[in-house]
Amino acid sequence: MKFRKKPVVIEAERFLMTDDLVERYERGLASEPNLFFQEFRVERDDDGFFVAIPTLEGVMKGRSGDWIITGITGEKYACKNDIF
Repeated sequence: MKFRKKPVVIEAERFLMTDDLVERYERGLASEPNLFFQEFRVERDDDGFFVAIPTLEGVMKGRSGDWIITGITGEKYACKNDIF
């Protein structure tokens, strides 16, 4: 069997880790509202900074350059740039 997937229009915003975000993170302000998206936090691990996106499957990490996509039911998740 073969199937064709219908194209879907999505809403997406690009996450870019700017010097301003890094400075605010280092000053302990990363959890302030409106830093990136209100419901997300900027965090840091061994690979650098990321935005922590809560999903039904757990916390998803969006790295600088990733797209934050809003699904058809309003859920958000990260997507690598090369998918587009």
